Amino acid sequence: MLEQLMIDWTISVGDLVRAVFGVIGLTGLFLAYWQLRLSWKANRESAAATRARFVLDLNKWFLENDDEIRFFYRLDYSSHPNAFRFDGTEFPNSPDELRLDALLFKVSHVGALLRHSIVTTDDLDWIHFHVRTVMENPEVQAYLVWIKLDEQVPDHSAFTDAIYLYKVLYGRSESYEKLKPYLN
Repeated sequence: MLEQLMIDWTISVGDLVRAVFGVIGLTGLFLAYWQLRLSWKANRESAAATRARFVLDLNKWFLENDDEIRFFYRLDYSSHPNAFRFDGTEFPNSPDELRLDALLFKVSHVGALLRHSIVTTDDLDWIHFHVRTVMENPEVQAYLVWIKLDEQVPDHSAFTDAIYLYKVLYGRSESYEKLKPYLN
């Protein structure tokens, strides 16, 4: 025996109120999700702008001291008569020691930022030439060997991250092998 199916099409006020609140709730969820997506996008853009500003400030930091810039050129033009020459007897407490240490501290600082994932290698395209010029200079390499001597500072490690940065940017090159004694 087939029973007849009866559909009651009457809508009560309560049903209508529930339906309206359901639509309002779904609309609220959609708007909250939309706002969250906009917030994520704004945060990514803000982080990118902050990172770009930080990298620009790092770049400016390398270029703010005229004495260091002139000294950097003395490292770069290593065959020039005025090029930097390391002499362990005259170097301590000289203006060249201050300038070289300042450059090495800056390169080491950037290396530490890279080691701790504060910057990436993509952020450091601007510093490649600077790092190579400083770290591949034979006179700088001689200084790094000299500073670790027993009569100097055998446990000196302030420039370890400079060598780390060089290794990340250029790999285990011949120059890296010359820098490795500093790490021991």
